[in-house]
Amino acid sequence: MTDTETITALVHQQTIIYVKFVSATLLVFDWALLFSDEVKHMWTSRWSFIKVLYLWTRYSPVADTILGLVGHFSYLTPQQCKLNDTACSILLGFGVYTSELIFIWRTFALWKGSKAVQYILGGVWLLMIPLDLYCLASYTTSAVYASQPVAGLPGCNLIKANSLVAGDFISLAMLEIAVVVLTLIKWTRPMQRVVMRTPLLLTLYRDGVLFFIYLSGTSLRSKRHGSYLWACIIRFSITNIPQNDA
Repeated sequence: MTDTETITALVHQQTIIYVKFVSATLLVFDWALLFSDEVKHMWTSRWSFIKVLYLWTRYSPVADTILGLVGHFSYLTPQQCKLNDTACSILLGFGVYTSELIFIWRTFALWKGSKAVQYILGGVWLLMIPLDLYCLASYTTSAVYASQPVAGLPGCNLIKANSLVAGDFISLAMLEIAVVVLTLIKWTRPMQRVVMRTPLLLTLYRDGVLFFIYLSGTSLRSKRHGSYLWACIIRFSITNIPQNDA
């Protein structure tokens, strides 16, 4: 291996480690900020569909974050790397699907149970599921791993994978765009701007739009790692407004 190839492999490995640590840091930071609110509003509330979605979204990231860190700090065989990556991809995928349901539910509530909004967002979500499952299955089955090009370097060396995994990002972006557009339409209505000027709703609108802009920029800068970070932030931050007895 040439010096250039060695440097490229090391830089790639370091980039992956940075992304994994960012997602883990967000998880810990989010818990530190909101754990007391979560105990107060969620743990003591009655069981409901939304509560189940919340708890899954809240705690399933622990599993794939740990698997991701293990995969990049352990000395795994190519076969073990494939199993680890498949498990992470499945957990991450289902976590994002759950998080998007919460976004849909929130937007549906802002529109006070509008059937049109229900059909629009529900339809996009139902279209998103089979597309994402196909892309995810295509990626995991086509992924090929090899030994690290540098002796003693931990982690996994992915040398080949189906590019259809980009379909997951596209479908997720479509749903996010629909949510943002419907949220802004609701906000721009004159009567709604008067009725909805409460600190909670103002924060909801402001942070929702900024959140979308930030994640779009992150993903455009780096398709693979940016999309992974998008998914992680969605799952960690979707719970930033505790819902009492949802």
